[in-house]
Amino acid sequence: MRAGVERLPAVVRAVVRLRLFDGLSTDEVADRLGISPAPAKVRLHRAKVRLRAELSPLIRA
Repeated sequence: MRAGVERLPAVVRAVVRLRLFDGLSTDEVADRLGISPAPAKVRLHRAKVRLRAELSPLIRA
């Protein structure tokens, strides 16, 4: 999974690292990145969609 995260665009990767790996709340992620919570949620959602698409063939194999 970490390899997939490393392939994400930097702005999305930062949200994923802070939220999923560091365990910060969405509000904390937004505060750290200097953005509002709404864009943080959108970036996390987009990252999850992309990772799911990328990793699903590996899970099904």
